[in-house]
Amino acid sequence: MKWFEKISLQWRITLLTGVILTAVALAITFFSISNGTKLIEPLENLYPIEEVTPNDPSIAATSLPAKSIEEAKHSFDTNSILFCVFSVVTGMVLVYIISGQAIQPIKSLSQEIEEIDEENLSVRLSKENVPPEISDMTESINHMLNRIEDAYGRQKRFAASAAHEFKTPLSIMKTTIQTLDLASESLDQRIKDSYQVQLNTIDRLDHLVNDLLLITNVNQINELEKEEIHLDLLFQDIVEELGYVYKDKEVHVFIELIEPIVSGNIDLLYRAIYNLVDNAYKYNKKQGEIRLITRKEQEQLLIEIKNEGELIDLKHKAFITDPFYRVDQSWSRQYTGSGLGLAIVQSILEVHEFKLEIDEEDKKYNVFRIII
Repeated sequence: MKWFEKISLQWRITLLTGVILTAVALAITFFSISNGTKLIEPLENLYPIEEVTPNDPSIAATSLPAKSIEEAKHSFDTNSILFCVFSVVTGMVLVYIISGQAIQPIKSLSQEIEEIDEENLSVRLSKENVPPEISDMTESINHMLNRIEDAYGRQKRFAASAAHEFKTPLSIMKTTIQTLDLASESLDQRIKDSYQVQLNTIDRLDHLVNDLLLITNVNQINELEKEEIHLDLLFQDIVEELGYVYKDKEVHVFIELIEPIVSGNIDLLYRAIYNLVDNAYKYNKKQGEIRLITRKEQEQLLIEIKNEGELIDLKHKAFITDPFYRVDQSWSRQYTGSGLGLAIVQSILEVHEFKLEIDEEDKKYNVFRIII
């Protein structure tokens, strides 16, 4: 019965009611046919069936033709069965229509819930003009949303506060170590190496804190300052900067732009596309390709960043933009990073009302697509 669990509630009600209607209609039909036969038997005894002497006037006056009796029986049985089928079909159609109206509040509630996300957790479900059962469920969901909104708010405040609190001590530590490093000409090389390791670690922590602050600040933006952005210039700047960083990989970059101008916040979109291109370099194979493409599709502008690295397993697709999520879950990771790059991209695109998707069909490239 797994198929039954997959169909909608409206169809479940219709099918179950149909089974009951069918059973009742069959019982009534059987009962009517049986009773009809019993009613005809006395008639046969009262008016003998004409068999041998159809031309005898004395018999013809008090007998019935055998053919007409059989036709009457057959007609009665046929009409009973047809009416049974008609009643069941009509009943199921009416049940489907009426049940659809009955569960309409559930559909409306489902649509309201789908529109709630982390950006509008303050929205509450309406309890007007709904049955008592739906009203009780709505009240429970609203209580749950209150708790989620409170927990989510505390989490955001904690991330912002923690990032701010870490920022100052990290700056002090970095400045102190740099000062010690400059004054350490007479120290052992191992101590100098230790200073460098500490500086690198502090740089990574500082980068992590900056990313956390960026995500927090982006999520708190209510209104964007937009301007025209020339994607050709933006791509060129990013490729020049990252091409120098990853020059050892000897990656070939191809830029194909159909519509090079978009509207948005230049600083935020630069960071979003920078992160995607940085990943395209970082996870690419040696002497691989990166393709930066814009194209039109059904009135939408698509920006695609493709790379020839190892294809991403689609099981990671639902989580890849989560903060700190890493495709490589091992302790000894091949690539460094905070795990916030795609989370930043997602946050920036959301405030622009753009979408990010990963192509599932391309078997040569990893394709990250921005839908405008």
